[in-house]
Amino acid sequence: EGRLDLKVHQNRRRLLATTMIAGASALAFAAPAMAQDAEGPTALDDVVVTGSRIVRQDYVANSPISTVTSEQIQARGDVNVEQILNQLPQVVPGLSANSNNPSNGSATVDLRGLGASRTLVLVNGHRFIPYDKSNAVDLNSIPASLIERVEVVTGGASAVYGSDALAGVVNFIFKRDYEGFGFDTQYGISGYGDGEQFNASMTFGSNFADDRGNVTGFVGYSDRDGFFPNSDRPWSVSSAAGGSGTGEYGGLNNLGTNPYTAAGCPTANPCRRSFRTPGVPGPFNNDFGLGPTSDRYDFAPVNLLQSPSERFNIALMGHYDVIEGVEAFAEVFYTDSRNTSQLAPTPATGISIPVTNFFVQNYPALLAYANSRPNPALPLNFDRRMSEVGARVQNNNTDVYQINTGLRGNLGGDWELEGFYSYGRTELTTSIQNDVSRSRLNAALAGGGTATTCAPAVQALFPTCVPINLFGRGTITPAAAAFVRLNFTDRSVFERNNFQLNLTGTLFEAPAGPVGFAGGIEYREDVLSYTPDDAKNAGDIYGFNAERAVSGSSSSMEAYFEAAIPLLRDAPFAKSLELELGARYSDYSTVGGVTSYKIGGSWEPVESLRLRGLFQRASRAPNVFELFQANDQGFPAVLDPCTTVNPTTGVARTLSAGVRNFCTAQLGFDPVATGFVAQNTQT
Repeated sequence: EGRLDLKVHQNRRRLLATTMIAGASALAFAAPAMAQDAEGPTALDDVVVTGSRIVRQDYVANSPISTVTSEQIQARGDVNVEQILNQLPQVVPGLSANSNNPSNGSATVDLRGLGASRTLVLVNGHRFIPYDKSNAVDLNSIPASLIERVEVVTGGASAVYGSDALAGVVNFIFKRDYEGFGFDTQYGISGYGDGEQFNASMTFGSNFADDRGNVTGFVGYSDRDGFFPNSDRPWSVSSAAGGSGTGEYGGLNNLGTNPYTAAGCPTANPCRRSFRTPGVPGPFNNDFGLGPTSDRYDFAPVNLLQSPSERFNIALMGHYDVIEGVEAFAEVFYTDSRNTSQLAPTPATGISIPVTNFFVQNYPALLAYANSRPNPALPLNFDRRMSEVGARVQNNNTDVYQINTGLRGNLGGDWELEGFYSYGRTELTTSIQNDVSRSRLNAALAGGGTATTCAPAVQALFPTCVPINLFGRGTITPAAAAFVRLNFTDRSVFERNNFQLNLTGTLFEAPAGPVGFAGGIEYREDVLSYTPDDAKNAGDIYGFNAERAVSGSSSSMEAYFEAAIPLLRDAPFAKSLELELGARYSDYSTVGGVTSYKIGGSWEPVESLRLRGLFQRASRAPNVFELFQANDQGFPAVLDPCTTVNPTTGVARTLSAGVRNFCTAQLGFDPVATGFVAQNTQT
């Protein structure tokens, strides 16, 4: 029950792919950004390259920049933008189609492994709206067919763009002045006949008013099927990490404060018990090989290798020369994205079962084992994989809206001024099925009932209560599973208002060349409302952490400048020598003022040899969720110092004499002699 039904579109097998998927070398994707020849090898356009707002001719940046062109994107035939970026060596893959745990339907980019929330994503040089409370951008909202090129800066660019560019910047530059009509389709399928992916898009555009303006539109649809581990991929059918210690047969835990003494416990072995025979405690087989006699749970078969998704995109862009030297522009984006992931059934850990529970009292072997403790009246500590409740299925629905509008003007010479306003809104709804309610499970385990009816006091609080038997595999009846099953929904809304004014031009002509300058001011306001389900807010969920509602906002006023100063040109041992400076001051409504800066330069002693260096300092300001998050639970990584095998990696550990003696005193047995291995109960 609860296994995800995956869509299979047989009619797609009859479609002819319009783009063949071909490999591309890493060198091609790491090509440096440079101006393209316009009329020959010496005719170069003035360009702005990501990482600096200064307009330069034949510009090569001091920050390391990689460029992916539309030709390379088309050659790869990728349906999703994250597949394009993940080929770059400076990108650590974030969430993607192959993310299942964690997964929320998004695709993110993570430069240098510093986190997606520390990587700034731009579209045509303007911030794109984050998709949820983490402040990361969902790349699914960016239509690949419109991309002219992607510029990636990994040197950090906070002095130019702000604190959210701490790890770097990814700038998606769209096609401009598109004319005509284009229809593109792509279809792909894995070599094993699954994982079908399909997209179709229309791009249309036209110049108007004697080429003074242009309107370009895009409508796209994409669909991706998911698939589970299978025999075609033998590496996927079983957990390489040894699965989880929370198994389907249950696990009766031994507590050092009240240990079991039956069957030679606590000195003979760790004394954890499983229930391969219902109601009869037997030794827990902690075999990481997950063989047929292992009591560990192999979660790999029910976790998706590729998540199914469906997405609809609309984009509309236009610009118009209002008067000579003044251009108005506008961009509108909308994305409706739906994604599904699936996790293994809930690992319910730390369950407290009263000894007055009907099933404890009516399983003689279990009752005798419970009574062997110094204080037999205390509750039993129990873990169990709730397989009868079903796999946990998560459905994510994301709606993204953004509009950018503004003016660009020529102030004379090469001085240009751009002012624009941007508004974005993201709504993310996450629904999860087949989790387990803590309160209902406790009610179903309370003492004083029978095999079919709960205790009268419990029945008064939970009229639909059904007793639950955890002591064995398959012992939970459908009625009991339905009673403890919990479906819940979370919702987050993120809004951003952004005003910017940017000025660029040449300050003056120095002996070695023009001194370029860029400066500007920016106001940005972020508003977040995160509403978790009442059950999650109360911590009444076994399979997920408790989270509190968050509602708040933050704003900032920022000003920046940067300058490119040529020091030498065509001098002995200095074909060029240049200094680069920049600084940004940000006044946040929450943490106050911070300053970021950069200083660098380049030296070209001879033609074809160039040395460059750049030093930057930046402070990342907290986002709204980080500011107002309160009392949320987490999963800190903890390794039991007494375990002789790392339960996550399966690698053997050597305990020092001091640790071994300490653990022997704490556990009541020698962990090395007994081969004690921590359970790694959660997953």
